[in-house]
Amino acid sequence: MTARVRRHSTALVLLTSLVLALVVGLAGLPGSSPAAAQDQGLVVHDQSVEIDFPHRIIFNVEIDAPEPVEQLELRYQPVFDEVSRAERPDFETGSSVSTDHELDLRTRYLPPGIDVQYRWIATLESGEQLETEQQEFFFNDNRYDWQEITEGPVSIYYYAGGPPFGELAMDVTNRTINRFGSDFDVRLDDPINIVLYGSVSDFQEALPYNSPEWIGGFADPGQNLIVAGIDPGDGASTEMGRMLTHEVVHLLVAQATMNPFNSAPRWLDEGLAINYQEVQEERFRRVLDLAVDEGRLIPLPALRSSFPSDPDLAVQSYAQSESVIEFLIDEHGHEAIASILDAYQEGVSHAEATEVGMGMTLEEIDEAWKDWLDYDGDVAGVNPGEPAAPGVIDRVEDVLVNFGVMPVLVVGGAIVIVMGLVKMVRAVNWSDLDEDVSPDVEYYGQDMFEDFEDEEHDIIEANFRDDDDPLMDPRQR
Repeated sequence: MTARVRRHSTALVLLTSLVLALVVGLAGLPGSSPAAAQDQGLVVHDQSVEIDFPHRIIFNVEIDAPEPVEQLELRYQPVFDEVSRAERPDFETGSSVSTDHELDLRTRYLPPGIDVQYRWIATLESGEQLETEQQEFFFNDNRYDWQEITEGPVSIYYYAGGPPFGELAMDVTNRTINRFGSDFDVRLDDPINIVLYGSVSDFQEALPYNSPEWIGGFADPGQNLIVAGIDPGDGASTEMGRMLTHEVVHLLVAQATMNPFNSAPRWLDEGLAINYQEVQEERFRRVLDLAVDEGRLIPLPALRSSFPSDPDLAVQSYAQSESVIEFLIDEHGHEAIASILDAYQEGVSHAEATEVGMGMTLEEIDEAWKDWLDYDGDVAGVNPGEPAAPGVIDRVEDVLVNFGVMPVLVVGGAIVIVMGLVKMVRAVNWSDLDEDVSPDVEYYGQDMFEDFEDEEHDIIEANFRDDDDPLMDPRQR
């Protein structure tokens, strides 16, 4: 459950920085740029797209060039992406080229509710490159007749429930932005889109191929996007108060902690999102009380990154995160959390963030929080779950914060090292996920608001999962 406004993994951000540095260096070399070449005679007769959601996007192009075209490349990217994606369609060579390219959304998934930019690059027989002017289109599910409501940076798209439904969603979103922003002096400056399907079943048809059935909504941090299925019936207000408030807080936390090195720890992000839900998860209190009584609290440092894969411990991790935020606000005020958020925005490591923010180590916060709960300590023989070892991404973050990026850029071999780390990180992040579920997207389970089963130990349901852990999180969770 965590959303980020244009949040990217540390490794990806670093890799992008390295690539940009190389591009800047190469820009000084002699030769014609594509932009300059564009003025030398490329004539565009057609440059258009056809959307067939959720199956495909068809890109059409018809151009005349001053000499035969040897290679044709489509470049496209969602507007908040740092890097464009490339496709090379088949075509008949010649000075006049007319072709189309079908982008299969089953393998090149794009979420509904985003703006996409694209252009065509033609390589001529002489080796010269010409490109079309960049175009932009709004990509949405064209099976429905969407209505739009926009206020400030927030745009909400819906097709069911009429204007009252859209206005309710906007009111809930703005209340959350104003409340959280006032408490922590955080603003949401970048535009966000919220796409609301009229039912969970309609929403699930918009998910990537082979997505798990438990998903009821998701937030894409890189695209400033929330997509969910909410029935506009009597329960709409409750569901919005539970889901939208949670997801919007993730976007605000991302805005408040944005830096090139790392992101807010899971306990902080999830704890804030849960605390600021207008409709609370009552089960979390019972989960926490049971863990306290049985002497099996998970150490707070273990909740910095991924939550445990065990479903019971995963829900307990959310419950503990909520409680830690309650403790910090109760004992130290909103200013303490605001200071931690500010520290992350400065790019400090996880080990330094709480010390810089409020003068306490994470271990000291953990101890003080347990005293606040009147926790008697761990019960012998009870294993609350092994603390999560620092992941590859965490180790990279700490190294970069301590030594800086520039020395790495100076060493040419660092490019190869970072590319290898990116592959390793993605392999680690994806290894525990269901097929076709992106680690960069926060998924929201459908039935987080249901009551306990008769046995309180069996409170976990398979539809309450997370992006890093296959078993939880919506963020927005």
